[in-house]
Amino acid sequence: MSTHIIINDREISHPLAKYAVIAVTVLAVGLVSAMLLFLVLPLIGITIATLFSFALLVVVCVTVGLLAVGFGTGLLAIILGPIDLLIRKISHH
Repeated sequence: MSTHIIINDREISHPLAKYAVIAVTVLAVGLVSAMLLFLVLPLIGITIATLFSFALLVVVCVTVGLLAVGFGTGLLAIILGPIDLLIRKISHH
């Protein structure tokens, strides 16, 4: 094997030890990659989806609230009709 593995300024020369170090290194890289792929990225996705849902909920609530105020004002105007305010001075005889 032409791979040179040096730990603490000493080269590992035993072939089985070289294979073991390489295997542990590959497993560690695979584990970090799996954690990134299956843990971190879904958490980021859940966070983004939650923020998007909250923003959509706020927009829908504001829209419904404004429509309710407008509809209520219009309905009140239809029910009450024009209101004439008549102010008279009351005279005492």
